[in-house]
Amino acid sequence: MKVRSPGNRARRREGASRAGVLVLIVILAAAVAVLLALRSRTGSPDLALGGPLFRMDRDDVTGLLLTRGGAQYRLDRDPEGHWSLTGAIGDYLDQQAVGRLLDDLLAARGGPLLPGTEPGDRRYEFNGPDALRLTVFPADGEPVSLGLGTFNPVTGRFYATGAGRTACFTVEAGLRERLARLPGSVQLKTLLPVIPLDELTGLVLERNGKPAVFARRDGRWWLKRGPDGLTRLDPLVERYQRFYGDRRRDDADGSWILVSDAALGTQVYEVSEVVVRQILPPEAAPGYAEAWGLDEPWRRVILTGPDLDPDPAAGDPDRLVIDFGELLDNQVIPARRRGVVLLADGEAARTLDKPLEAFVHGTALTDRAVEAAGLVLAREGVTVLAGTRRLEPATGDGRELWTTTVPAAGATGMEERRRAALAGELVIDLDRLEVLAVLPPIADPTILEETDRVRLTLEHEEGGETVFELGYLRTARLDADAAGWLEPVSGRPAAIWRPDTGRLLQVSDSLIVTARNLGSR
Repeated sequence: MKVRSPGNRARRREGASRAGVLVLIVILAAAVAVLLALRSRTGSPDLALGGPLFRMDRDDVTGLLLTRGGAQYRLDRDPEGHWSLTGAIGDYLDQQAVGRLLDDLLAARGGPLLPGTEPGDRRYEFNGPDALRLTVFPADGEPVSLGLGTFNPVTGRFYATGAGRTACFTVEAGLRERLARLPGSVQLKTLLPVIPLDELTGLVLERNGKPAVFARRDGRWWLKRGPDGLTRLDPLVERYQRFYGDRRRDDADGSWILVSDAALGTQVYEVSEVVVRQILPPEAAPGYAEAWGLDEPWRRVILTGPDLDPDPAAGDPDRLVIDFGELLDNQVIPARRRGVVLLADGEAARTLDKPLEAFVHGTALTDRAVEAAGLVLAREGVTVLAGTRRLEPATGDGRELWTTTVPAAGATGMEERRRAALAGELVIDLDRLEVLAVLPPIADPTILEETDRVRLTLEHEEGGETVFELGYLRTARLDADAAGWLEPVSGRPAAIWRPDTGRLLQVSDSLIVTARNLGSR
């Protein structure tokens, strides 16, 4: 009898095993091919093994609806691409934060379908008190709804239903946390949308119910005088009004006094762009509003201007309103916008608490030097500094638009960067030039000494120019009405004089010294 070798039997078994594996591979490949063919035919994905929750692009999403705890929050995109919040609350949204939310939602994936489950399976409490439901509205097609139920502590994931699935599945806990933070995570984290000052036409600052009215007329800001507005003035401003009329106006609406653009700009910034530290949930808002006095606000600010409000869901497009309570001990200030109660950085209270007279224009130049088209600073008939302004919108305080033409590059031993900035720095210094005393108008040019006398010419975009002269005062030539001039701590009293109107104001001699230093280079 022939004896079979054990080695031969092992080799045959190994060959049979390999053949079986090859058969399985062929079967699996055929199954995959059939699946791919079916998917290509129907155009719908097989979600049995998991996949994206929302199969669409960001630009396809026109709305979101979140239901949580019996409240609904609706986010909608208008044709211009602006997102609005309505539902349980209406508020301004951080448009970039909404974009990040959409990216997260469209990147979210669901796990494999759970065998033995059906959509909305009651075991997972999709209608429970902690459940969430998100519906995504595409531009074309049917809305896609996703429900989140209970937490699985073993897998660290939440049970989910919907999103086009035929059974329940799970999602990452991070998605549940992302939705639970809505709408707070996308609400605007500054007090109001950014408000360019030149887009405003009016501002009302109510202090304990009494309105102070600011209005924009002919490109300048004015504060209404009278019982319902400005009732007192700083002594220097009062004296200026006695001698000069270029900073007041009267019209059918009343009497007005010129406002400092810088002061009003600070006010607008502090009631709009100051950071919000906390947004209170809507269910807690009424209690906090009462506790912080927001029902009878300490301050109310009303801003007006055409199409000022970017949110079409806000109501009046030409009006923004925000209320403030008094500053709290922890240096935050309570506020309310569109019914939403929040806490903002205490910085917002700075100008809200200032006296109204602090808004009045009080520097030496009535028209802003930074907005001139050009300037020439001359000493003893020689131009020591000249510059021109590029006619384009400013990105800072305006100095960045100025180009120094005199002294020319390389004409002095001055560092080029410093030389190039001279004109921009000068216009800022001119706009900040403090008035030390208001003197009565005078036509006599000899009121200023000839030594160190400086001539400043501001050229205007629309043509023409305004001329000022700066020099040291001949105080002996001042009349009795000029008794208010001040003896400087050091040096001699200096003044800025406008020859065409005779306006004379005592100022520091800083610009005289600047011209002297430039002339010596």
